[in-house]
Amino acid sequence: VSKRGIEKDLSSYTEQQWNKGGNHIHRETELNLRRCFSMSAVPPLDSKT
Repeated sequence: VSKRGIEKDLSSYTEQQWNKGGNHIHRETELNLRRCFSMSAVPPLDSKT
């Protein structure tokens, strides 16, 4: 899975969460997803490397 593909999936997922639950849930979801990805082989989305 490419980083671009993951960003696409993440953006659609967090957008759904935003629409469903509002800002603080969106932020919490984003942080949880970043934490999951940082523990896998995928670099964090905010990584510049």
